[in-house]
Amino acid sequence: MYVLGIDGGATKTTVALADQKGNILSKEVGGLSSPRNIGIEATVDVIASLFPQEKISSSFVALPGMEEEYSDKKDLLADMLKERGLSGKIVVGSDQLCAFRSTTTKEDGVVVIAGTGSVVRGWKEGRQFACGGWGYLADEGSAFYIGLDVFRAVTKDVDKRSKTAMRDIVFKEWSISCGREMQKKVYSDFKKFIPQMSLFADMAAKNGDSVAKEILQKGSRELLLSFWRVAQELQFKEDFDVVLSGGMFCSEEFLFLFKEGVFELCPHANTVIQKDDPVRGAVALALDNLIS
Repeated sequence: MYVLGIDGGATKTTVALADQKGNILSKEVGGLSSPRNIGIEATVDVIASLFPQEKISSSFVALPGMEEEYSDKKDLLADMLKERGLSGKIVVGSDQLCAFRSTTTKEDGVVVIAGTGSVVRGWKEGRQFACGGWGYLADEGSAFYIGLDVFRAVTKDVDKRSKTAMRDIVFKEWSISCGREMQKKVYSDFKKFIPQMSLFADMAAKNGDSVAKEILQKGSRELLLSFWRVAQELQFKEDFDVVLSGGMFCSEEFLFLFKEGVFELCPHANTVIQKDDPVRGAVALALDNLIS
């Protein structure tokens, strides 16, 4: 008996074949499979191209937007995958739940995702509540949010309105010599280059740059507000896991600030960094589906 864990996203898709004990037997990696980016039909095409030959008893398909704008399309996606040859029970769900279950065996808790975008979602006793996930225009504490503040700070330095070490870092890392070259690069593909600029805040903060530190502090504070709202709404009063996922938590400064804030707000919370491949969470959820 085999189960299938599918972790889709805006960058890549990972499909893991596992046995009934959760041991991953093989993995296939393909292109992006986010309905937000390429639509439902193209998402199904990408996933179907990665199906294994084995007969599957249960699958969990984790995709972005499944608890937001595509919440009413879960059954449609499952039916389309079945039509493409996927056997057994198929459940389509959130990549947020997948990230959470890749790190903890608990069903109740909170996941904080701070990658290109950001969202905080919690589960407790059958209820769930989320803050964020509105996209790059509003995802506080995300790499896009922080990167945009870096861009603004560097433009102020170029204009001689303020001073920050991030200007020299940007010029060096991108092999450019002036602010207008930075402007041209960013506006050529801002969805790609603005999130990259969050890395420069971390680099400058390590060297004591006060502007960079304030940018990271601001982002951390905003993300903590979302975490606190979720924790309050679900009334977490005893020990619970808080899984931290996404590239912003690779920043030592940002990670320290956020963990410190979580401890001040919820001393009983256990913060855990997601280290395993998120597809392991999809495999765990596929196994859960066998007995549900």
